[in-house]
Amino acid sequence: MIKIYFSNYGNKLNEVDFFKYLDLVPIEIKNKILSFKRWEDCQASLYGKLLLKKGLEELGLDSGLINLKYTKYGRPYLEGNPDFNISHSSCYVVCAISTDSKIGIDIEEVKAIPIYDFKEQFSEEEWNIITASNNKYLWFYYYWTAKEAVIKAEGKGLNFPLKNITIKNNKTKIDETVWYIKDISLIKNYVLQIASDKAINEKIDLVEISF
Repeated sequence: MIKIYFSNYGNKLNEVDFFKYLDLVPIEIKNKILSFKRWEDCQASLYGKLLLKKGLEELGLDSGLINLKYTKYGRPYLEGNPDFNISHSSCYVVCAISTDSKIGIDIEEVKAIPIYDFKEQFSEEEWNIITASNNKYLWFYYYWTAKEAVIKAEGKGLNFPLKNITIKNNKTKIDETVWYIKDISLIKNYVLQIASDKAINEKIDLVEISF
């Protein structure tokens, strides 16, 4: 089962509410959140952890996050619990939770950027599709989020360059693992994709949470 929790963090919480929610997470996470200089980054990080807590609660699991750990590559995980992954862009944060697969998620707002600066991150076929499209930015973010979701699921982060991932027929292969990719229609002008080490055949539940 895969569930995606999402929330809009674009409106700044008042100080009382911010610290009320902040008290719901362990001190190590609290300190990390407070280390961000911009309130947007603080709130995005906080909301991501609150979405994870909500998902664990709904599964009837310990949601205290006291056992949150990190791999040597910096990927967060909860030992013995479902896999999860968090992403945010602009004013939305998403948290995917899977009970039977390893998962990655990436969300990006579709906006004008100098895409030609990133040409080397794509295969020739991917780049041709992007540049031949009437909506270059949409296809750029389609491939970008797919690659990012795979990298986040695989867990090696920046140690595995985007250019080493080729997306074809909504899947790719890294070493001996096939990663399956699914595009999720969630919010207008955003691209959201998940990657899983198991084929994604079921309907994905989308749950909006407001704080």
